[in-house]
Amino acid sequence: MAHKARFQLNGKDIPSVTTFLGVIAKPHLYRWYATFGWDECERVKRQSAAFGSQVHDLIEKNFPRPVVDGSRAAECASLAIKFARRAGLELDMQEQHLVCEKYKFHGTTDGIGRLRGRPVVADWKTSNSVHAEMGLQLGAYALAYNEHETDSAKRIEMGLIVRMEKDPAKRPQLEYKLFDLRPTEPYIAAARTLYEWSRKH
Repeated sequence: MAHKARFQLNGKDIPSVTTFLGVIAKPHLYRWYATFGWDECERVKRQSAAFGSQVHDLIEKNFPRPVVDGSRAAECASLAIKFARRAGLELDMQEQHLVCEKYKFHGTTDGIGRLRGRPVVADWKTSNSVHAEMGLQLGAYALAYNEHETDSAKRIEMGLIVRMEKDPAKRPQLEYKLFDLRPTEPYIAAARTLYEWSRKH
């Protein structure tokens, strides 16, 4: 499912989660651009984004059944689906669009469900690594979801990142990380405020 690039709340545009979290400095990304140049890095980003979309689409269409078509994207999707089954991840919703009225942002999460019975928000990644900012992304989705959840037992406090290796020169492999999302709200609020400041200055 294509993510909503633009969304309005009460007649006003609000940013996506990934847009406002973009104000957080990324030194590793700056070094990459400095080393390889703008054009090459933008080419790699477009290629990586297209591959990531293929993997997401395959997971969404096939979950919880593994994918078999021989492509690298199918290998990655199958790794994620098999991991989910082993880990006890059950998804109630996939590609769910969420809106946070308190902090005025929106976003689409890959999955919402339960991990061994505990409410969880999950995201599939084909990036080169798992980093802390991903926990803030999941925390933002959880904030938006919990804002409309009246049952405290169903409120999300845990996030799961599942990363698949996209490089065809490397063997298919997977890593995952669990995030405690309870401490993330003040940092999300700060990033949202900084984003608004950056637009005005």
